[in-house]
Amino acid sequence: MIIVVRGHASSSTGRSKIANHLSDYTKFPLFHHDHVAKALQPSFPSTSIQFQPLNDLSLLSFKILHQIASSQLSLNHGVIIDSALSDPTHLDQLNQLAKSQGVDLILIQCRPPDEIDDYDVGAGGRKLTVDTTEPFRVEEFVLQHLPGLAVASQPKAEKPHVPKGKPVKTLSIKPHKRVTESIHRHLHALVLSNKTKNEDRNCKRCRQSIPGLCYHCLDCDEYIFHKSCAEDPGNLELLPDYLKAKDPKGYGFPEKQRQKCSICEEESKGFSRDCHDCLFETNMKLKDGFLPIVINHESHAHPLNLIIMPISINYEYGCYGCGEFGKSISYRCYDCNINLHVGCVSLPRTASSEHDKHTLRLVYDAVDHNYLEKCYCQVCKKEVNPEQWFYSCSICDTVTHIVCASATATV
Repeated sequence: MIIVVRGHASSSTGRSKIANHLSDYTKFPLFHHDHVAKALQPSFPSTSIQFQPLNDLSLLSFKILHQIASSQLSLNHGVIIDSALSDPTHLDQLNQLAKSQGVDLILIQCRPPDEIDDYDVGAGGRKLTVDTTEPFRVEEFVLQHLPGLAVASQPKAEKPHVPKGKPVKTLSIKPHKRVTESIHRHLHALVLSNKTKNEDRNCKRCRQSIPGLCYHCLDCDEYIFHKSCAEDPGNLELLPDYLKAKDPKGYGFPEKQRQKCSICEEESKGFSRDCHDCLFETNMKLKDGFLPIVINHESHAHPLNLIIMPISINYEYGCYGCGEFGKSISYRCYDCNINLHVGCVSLPRTASSEHDKHTLRLVYDAVDHNYLEKCYCQVCKKEVNPEQWFYSCSICDTVTHIVCASATATV
């Protein structure tokens, strides 16, 4: 999640004070635009100030701030940015960053009621307003507007101090329903290991105990899977079109198979198309035609995690395989910050084409296969980008675009 606090920096209810309160409460790291700019100030010689555009320092400091935020998000951490956003393009850049990382963008406007609201956060984000003429109560604000963060930020209860040698009568306390860290909404970066945060947890998919290797989320103790359950390939031929599309327009999950996540259950809600956990859990509960949770693809050294986002979030990315645009669903490597279409990770390793009598083989790395010079597709005659995947015939020494190979495939 990216939280941007914008407004006047001065006064007891200025944006910097509010940003500090939010950081203390949510435990998200906070980065001040003004502090970065101040640190860069010595790099701008005083003799050239009169010739230097006033916004150059702001642009450079924001660029650094953007890089820091990107690094935090790649580690699956939330971030709070304190900035006046003097340039409207800064918000656009943060919006694009949020989309590329598949996280929410929250813009908090700190202003008095009579001040003009002149920023549009776009379809992919949310805009909240804090009245700077009133005291800011962080807990009330988060509970009202960001309830997921409120539950995640509650401190653990401390054990009472018991003097040695003195028996203490304990009160009978009615047990409460256990609240896990998963209440804080986040994408679940699954890693393979022998250890989890909670050794007593069962597999999220099959509900059986996990004696050995498992995939588990780095940030919560709820999403944990047997290695076999996470890597279950299912039958990709049975996938519905909306799970294979590069730009799905909606999800047509059968009503009886829709699942609500624990967060929505805590909030007394049903299945929501606007909740990525509900979509994720519904997919993994499908008996046929589901997307694998994790794919170990021969093109990449690390596991690829399934991301299935609400259409309303407008999650966008460039596919590492074919180079084309993609939305809403991808397979992501959190280590390398790359995404792949569902269609690309499921491409056949070999193909047949009416333009070649030999078997074509899928090439992931042109350098490894000595395709260093310009190559042209034998079907469309256009240049093939060596940084993207393509099919090749080693006998004829020809290459073919993925799309062209698919269009001219023979049975």
